[in-house]
Amino acid sequence: MNKIFRKLVVFVIGMLIVGGFLFPQVSAATISGSGTQSSPYLITNESTLRQLATNVKNGTSYSGKYFRVTANITLTQTWTPIGTATTAFRGTFDGNGKTISGMTVTGEHVGLFAYVGSGATIKNVNLTNFDVSGKSYLAGLVAHADAGTGSITISNCSVNGTLRDTE
Repeated sequence: MNKIFRKLVVFVIGMLIVGGFLFPQVSAATISGSGTQSSPYLITNESTLRQLATNVKNGTSYSGKYFRVTANITLTQTWTPIGTATTAFRGTFDGNGKTISGMTVTGEHVGLFAYVGSGATIKNVNLTNFDVSGKSYLAGLVAHADAGTGSITISNCSVNGTLRDTE
């Protein structure tokens, strides 16, 4: 009877873990909108901004897509920049005059955006109270911009924070 009871307990605990009851999975934030100029994807809080960074990291460049920040955002955890060497952000990011503050990030090619590519537009972003440190390609807003044969537009943005070269 004792062996059966132990197996039953192990089975139940296993099902609870797999089902997410003991260790629930953090669900990905949903970014609402359709990504068009008239109905942009809406960045409403830290979670949706982080989801954008994750989506680009996972291979979505958002070429031709539009984003709009709808509220001031305070970053509460170490930041993972938007864009990678293999997938640069290529969409339009409209900060809508809102403020993004509290960004802390360390590394190479770091800032709010690590990599932006041809076709990208970054506008109306106020970035404050940031702390960026690392060895190379450090920025508050865009660390590495590579337009290739196209163009990148950065306009009406302000930055106020600390950059520290650790070399």
